[in-house]
Amino acid sequence: MSDDWRRLEDRKFTEVARRDEAGNLHCPNCNGTQFEAVRSTARKVLFGVASLLAPADEVRCITCGQKFKRG
Repeated sequence: MSDDWRRLEDRKFTEVARRDEAGNLHCPNCNGTQFEAVRSTARKVLFGVASLLAPADEVRCITCGQKFKRG
């Protein structure tokens, strides 16, 4: 079954991102190329300071602010 029905936020970034000839990833919404790793709000609230020790689980496009699962 195809996963196209899922929201972009619920899909892995590597599944929805576009690649150019050089292999760089681009945001599917705004074609931006700058991203930062962020932790989800739920993880920050549940684990507090301990959440800083775990790796970030989402990627956010700096240009448009869209979040994607990391991977």
